[in-house]
Amino acid sequence: MNNLKSYFDFTKGERNAAFFLLLIISFFSILPCFDQPIKYSRSDFSELMLLAKLDSIEKNTPIFDKQKPFKRKIKFIPFDPNTASYQTFLDNGFSSYLAQRIQRYRAAGGRFKTKSDLLKVYGIDSNLIRQLWSCVKLPESNNIGTRKNDQKEAYLNSKKPVEILELNTADTNQLISLPMIGSKLANRIVAFRNKLGGFYSSNQLLEVYGVKPETYEAVLNKISVNEDLIVKIDLNNCKKDQLDKHPYFGYKISSQIINYRTQHGPYKSIDDFKKILNLPKESIEQIKFYIKFM
Repeated sequence: MNNLKSYFDFTKGERNAAFFLLLIISFFSILPCFDQPIKYSRSDFSELMLLAKLDSIEKNTPIFDKQKPFKRKIKFIPFDPNTASYQTFLDNGFSSYLAQRIQRYRAAGGRFKTKSDLLKVYGIDSNLIRQLWSCVKLPESNNIGTRKNDQKEAYLNSKKPVEILELNTADTNQLISLPMIGSKLANRIVAFRNKLGGFYSSNQLLEVYGVKPETYEAVLNKISVNEDLIVKIDLNNCKKDQLDKHPYFGYKISSQIINYRTQHGPYKSIDDFKKILNLPKESIEQIKFYIKFM
């Protein structure tokens, strides 16, 4: 019996070691309870948005705002890009970052000398500039005698001189004789003219795909437009599909025109036409050259 007891008897040092080992085992047993990952609701983005906002402030970049529209309505306010205010740029369809970029360029001593200089602004929308072309209070071209302008003038003069071309009667061969216009571009101009029914302004050339501002500047003094030659549409007798094919009408405006005529009777003047709901002012200014009331 004494021999058996000696196998299960512990000294004081052994008992202390066993107690210390038990404490270590208990500690590591409960440790995972304090290491649980924080659970976030999949629908709670408050902390993520806070981080995005802080990051935006550090980088000085805007964050997404659902209440700010991506497209601005163009008010077609005449402006000089060298003096126009920030708000004027916004009213004319420029984004906020482009308006700020132009203001920083001016503050650094930069100036716009011609309308086409606006196209050199990084990130600019060339379609927007084409729409605002007549509103930009700058000359069409720079008359300062730089080497670049001299080379351009020499190129323009190298072609056979032509008489002033009337755009509503000129054929493709005549258009090709103009500076910087080839056969493809001449065919596009004629095709667009036929869809319109004729040009009322030389500025409309900028609406033709492939006609760049520098091309327009090169031919500006060599062309003319006789708006009396425009083929107009009789609003009181036309069919909807006839309006649908016109570049300035389209399905939505055509439907409004036909519906108004059906409900109120024949159009008597342009004032009746202006009563059509939701028709932008700029659309009326374009369309009025292509309609008649008989």
